[in-house]
Amino acid sequence: MNLLRPVAAGTALLAATALALVPAAEASAHPLGNFTVNRYDGLVAAPGELRVHHVEDLAEIPATQAAPGLARLGRDAWARERCAAAARDGEVR
Repeated sequence: MNLLRPVAAGTALLAATALALVPAAEASAHPLGNFTVNRYDGLVAAPGELRVHHVEDLAEIPATQAAPGLARLGRDAWARERCAAAARDGEVR
């Protein structure tokens, strides 16, 4: 009988339980950097139309720079303005 196998299994179970109970630390920065603006344009093709779902992920500094515009326009108007700018800069061939 090998007594190490139950001890190892018990140790692994104890470690997994401890990791599950320890709260995760908050991320201190955007994963790709504080200056990034990530964009995603999802295309949905349907008969007679092409829809673009535009998404922007602003890191810390661009989000801070956008704050005055958000406060002035409100979230919905600000988002419409950003989408309109993305549509003007886009091209479908």
